[in-house]
Amino acid sequence: MSVTFYSWPGGRRSVAGGTRTAIKLDRPWQKDIEVNPKMCPFCTKPQNDVRSVDLGRNGSWRVIKNAFTPYPFHRMVIPTECWSKEDVRRLGGESKIWGALSVAMEEVAANKDKTIFVNVHVGALAGQNVAHLHYHVVTYKFDDNSESLVMHQLHKMYGDSQNPVGKYSHLILARANHLQLAAGGMRVGQAFLFPTDSDPFDVSGRKVSAWALCADPEPSGFGGRDGDVRRQLPDHHALDS
Repeated sequence: MSVTFYSWPGGRRSVAGGTRTAIKLDRPWQKDIEVNPKMCPFCTKPQNDVRSVDLGRNGSWRVIKNAFTPYPFHRMVIPTECWSKEDVRRLGGESKIWGALSVAMEEVAANKDKTIFVNVHVGALAGQNVAHLHYHVVTYKFDDNSESLVMHQLHKMYGDSQNPVGKYSHLILARANHLQLAAGGMRVGQAFLFPTDSDPFDVSGRKVSAWALCADPEPSGFGGRDGDVRRQLPDHHALDS
């Protein structure tokens, strides 16, 4: 088993590749997403389904157990069927994003361990090998001071509402609705989404200090700086407080 440890602001560390045994070399820049329902494991093979949820315009979802995981708690939230590659790239649009997050947060609320890591990967460059969109909901153990340190370090790096100019404020991609999106991190296309002040923001009733985003870049990168940070959500890791 090959495990890679990532370091995050605030002293957080997470692992990746828990079930992988080798480095994959077939991930060229901007490799196309190949959707094939007939070959999709989620569409063709029995899964450990926990429940199904139909949210209307916010999407139809399945919650399944991940049997191949190093984590004590690991659920996946997936659409009931494969999407087109265009919908996969945009996570189905804003309504589907919030639909998936609401289902994920229900899993968080039902779990006795409230420190949950939510992530979704899009495209080969983000390390994704299965085209059927799937959000991971897993437990992590962090020290009690991590959340305040995350906010403090991000504000020191990028600035905040009181001191908008930080060491890396030139990497701010967008500011709107008391949130800011800043390029940074260990992966290509990664960015942080976090408040401009010290108060965590709300996602479906849960307080979130920061999101670490990792895109599957297109020629336009993160898109235009039109101030609408909600368009900048290709892949997220919700750091839940």
